[in-house]
Amino acid sequence: MKKLNNQGKTLVIVIVCIAVLVSIVGVIFFYRNLSKPMEINIGKYIKMEYEGYNGFGNAKSSIDYDLFYKDYHSKIEFKKSGKGYDELLGFGKIDDSTDLCRYIIDNLLSINMGKSDKLSNGDVVNLSILYNEEALKKMFNIKLIVKDNYAYDVEGLMDVDVVDPFEDVELKCEGYEGIGTATLVNNTENELLKSFTYKMNKNDNLKNGMIVDVTIMDGDNELGENDYLDEYGIVFSETKKGLVVEGLSDIKEVELFDEIDVMFEGANHLGVPVIKNNSVDEEFQNLKFAVDKNENLCNLDYVKVTITDENGNNPNKYLADNYGVKLKTLEKSFQVLGLREYATKASEVPEATMNEMKSQAADKINSQIAEHYISNSDMEYQALNSLNYIGNYFFNVKEDYIDKQNVQDAILFVYKANVTESHENYRDHTPTVITKDIYYAVWFENIYLNDDGSAYVDLSNGYLSEKQNTKFGYYVFTNAYETIDFLKKYAVTPNLEKYVIEENITG
Repeated sequence: MKKLNNQGKTLVIVIVCIAVLVSIVGVIFFYRNLSKPMEINIGKYIKMEYEGYNGFGNAKSSIDYDLFYKDYHSKIEFKKSGKGYDELLGFGKIDDSTDLCRYIIDNLLSINMGKSDKLSNGDVVNLSILYNEEALKKMFNIKLIVKDNYAYDVEGLMDVDVVDPFEDVELKCEGYEGIGTATLVNNTENELLKSFTYKMNKNDNLKNGMIVDVTIMDGDNELGENDYLDEYGIVFSETKKGLVVEGLSDIKEVELFDEIDVMFEGANHLGVPVIKNNSVDEEFQNLKFAVDKNENLCNLDYVKVTITDENGNNPNKYLADNYGVKLKTLEKSFQVLGLREYATKASEVPEATMNEMKSQAADKINSQIAEHYISNSDMEYQALNSLNYIGNYFFNVKEDYIDKQNVQDAILFVYKANVTESHENYRDHTPTVITKDIYYAVWFENIYLNDDGSAYVDLSNGYLSEKQNTKFGYYVFTNAYETIDFLKKYAVTPNLEKYVIEENITG
């Protein structure tokens, strides 16, 4: 064998070095490619679906499992070596039966989508991909290619029918301005719309130009605009609407209080109202006038008068419906004036009135004695020898009892009667004659003072005091008092609690 010269040896060495270098580079390249992550463009596998109706559509997004599986089920490998990242990261145990594509989609990927409902064709849905980069790298040596945002145009949504449920609904207004009424008339031929009810927030006391709010009810619930979208493919343009009141007739307003006299009768603290309707119009003849206080009235009090129909209700609807008029004012307050004042002491009673009461009192006493005691028998009789007025007691009700007593003032006229009784002794038949003074008292109540200085008292209501009877011989003088002290004790003193008593006894 021929030996190589130096030049040949050098060439061999160079060739060997190059071969070794190439081998090293190849090995490095092989291992670098072996450890390089598998890149996956996840945007390719985003699946968008649209359903529903234009304007009311819904978007659904997902990772297309079938396509992802087709492309990668044979390429994805689980890195069994290492520390078991599947368990450490909490995604569940992976074994030879695990579908790695499904595992990645379900556990390591998710979609964050923006607006996904009430969509229309042509709208844009934006979404982003959320993923676990560390788990993908360590468990499967995968690197995702992901954009910050994915935008998709909405398409394929079906058109909907927009139905106006108020199109054939009429607000029928009747009556007069201010007290009008309204009803709803549904003229639709649509069976679905016929099944609904229409609820008004008010239907009476209406004026032209007012708004009546109408709500459509589906059974017990308010109808929603999209309630029948899925079933019928329709939406309602509105389910609540304000309808305008119009067409009510003008009504004539009358101030009936201008034709009413409100007067007051009786005495102060015991007054009563008297109302006179002076109107000659037929429509006002059957109206009633209610007074909030109709007894025990005082001067300067106020009473409220309310005009009603025969049943105590507001008469305006009846008047408008039947006569085209209404009352401008239904309530009005009036001040109590003109009630007569009671006398508070005897000196306030005019002399003429005092004399009338004295005369009437004497007549009552004479009648009493004549009816019960005067006899035509020669042996038995009672005679009135004289009857003299000796004074009076005046009674004025105390302030705390003004509203509790029917008698506000009274005067008790006192008379001294000299009487003689003659009778026969039943043992010896001898006559006995007795003469004695006894006392009578006559009441007159509620003496009113008039503005002209006169006074009024009901003389027919005078009555004898009935507190004491006096036995005289064989007879008893009914309603008579044996002494003036007895009269005061039984007729006067019991009234001290409720009355201020003025004594005017002179005889």
